[in-house]
Amino acid sequence: WTQFESWLAMQFATPDGLKPAKATENQRHHIVCIQNAASQAELYTKALVDNWADKTPDQAHAFLSKPDVTVTNKSDKDGQLPKIKALDATVKGAFGEIARQQQDELTASEAAAA
Repeated sequence: WTQFESWLAMQFATPDGLKPAKATENQRHHIVCIQNAASQAELYTKALVDNWADKTPDQAHAFLSKPDVTVTNKSDKDGQLPKIKALDATVKGAFGEIARQQQDELTASEAAAA
């Protein structure tokens, strides 16, 4: 699931769900190539970023669903894939709940001041 983890590291949470963090103040991924990949670190880093940084949750799900993406335990893939789309919805819901709480606090504060 290192590809999934790479995609997650290249996203950030917004009220509209997960969005690419690449080239923003929210960019937080750091790639270190090791062993054989270290000799061509720039190439592998670019490939990883180019492949994952701008994918939407739906695109990441579709890519990881393909049969050529293998995992050690097939049940992990079956169990984790649906969570990609659910995570985007969870992020949107969390921001919505924060906005509702702030509005409730503002309304209560205004009522108390009146």
